[in-house]
Amino acid sequence: MRDGWRVARLGDVSDVHWGDTNTTKKSYTSTGFCAFSASGPDGFLPQAAYHESGVVVSAIGAKCGKTWLANGNWSCIKNTIRILGRGAEADVGFLYWALKDPSVWPIRGSAQPFIAQTDARNIRVVLPPMEEQRRIARVLGALGDLIDINELLASAASTLAKSLCATALSDVPLDVSAHVVATTQFQPTGMVDHYSIPVYDSSRLPERVEGSAIHSAKQRLEAPSVLVSRLNPQTSRVWMAYPSASVTCGASTEFLVLGPRDGVAVEEVWAVCSAPKFQEQMLARVTGTTGSHQRVDKAAIASLLVSDVRQLPSETRAAVVSLVKEAHESLVAARDLSLVRDELLPFLLTGAIRVDEVAV
Repeated sequence: MRDGWRVARLGDVSDVHWGDTNTTKKSYTSTGFCAFSASGPDGFLPQAAYHESGVVVSAIGAKCGKTWLANGNWSCIKNTIRILGRGAEADVGFLYWALKDPSVWPIRGSAQPFIAQTDARNIRVVLPPMEEQRRIARVLGALGDLIDINELLASAASTLAKSLCATALSDVPLDVSAHVVATTQFQPTGMVDHYSIPVYDSSRLPERVEGSAIHSAKQRLEAPSVLVSRLNPQTSRVWMAYPSASVTCGASTEFLVLGPRDGVAVEEVWAVCSAPKFQEQMLARVTGTTGSHQRVDKAAIASLLVSDVRQLPSETRAAVVSLVKEAHESLVAARDLSLVRDELLPFLLTGAIRVDEVAV
């Protein structure tokens, strides 16, 4: 361990207590100060309990062990643990990164996982000198800000692309603009870029995995295409897929693979299929009796109405294509920055790499 670094008990260097055990989400208001529950920052309260930076930990349930950095004026309610700085011993920003990995937390229970307050206080953290703590927090925070910016850019570009397509004056059946790609099914081997519903929900980018970890046949993707999930359309999942040329790419069979008709760009197909009116029609054609098994028939999707992008000015259509590509590039940038941050994190927290050896 580097000179000046030490191991300390979390409860000795910070103020660790429950969130407000008397307040639940029923107290949330439409406006006010940010409030954290065990699910994260998901509501508002009329009064703020804290006016400083702190770490909020989900102490029970599905997100048990997940942490958030709270700044400004905020509160945290039942089923959370909040951590505040104590004097000059521990920087809250540094503690956030030191405690960010859920595996740090001693989680009890199985059916309903939870963290005991005593266990939280007994966690051991490695603490460098205060100035080094602050420098580490600044570097990791800067990377976090860049990740957030790229994710916001992706969201803004996607939203604008959909809005531009919505300005078309009339609608046409989807099969005027797109066709169902006749994919081949295969059992993955070697490295595979996997397009699955869980991966879409987490990152909207394929997951590169060993084919042996995939236990069902997949659809081979060979060209840019639009993946429309037919499963449980209460949640819209329309994926702009740009398959890699370096590895095999496979998509779950729950996705309908669409390619563009002549005169229409694949990015335009993504934009019109992501529109709310397309989603509403998907919901109207769902079959099945339970949420876990509801699907839309493949044949029904081709007849759904979408904006006729062929009517739009050429410059508008070019903008849509550019925006969808930019959204994808921003997601890739956010992912790559996340990988860099996650690789740096353990080295910075243990002193294996010093902040002045990192350029951000």
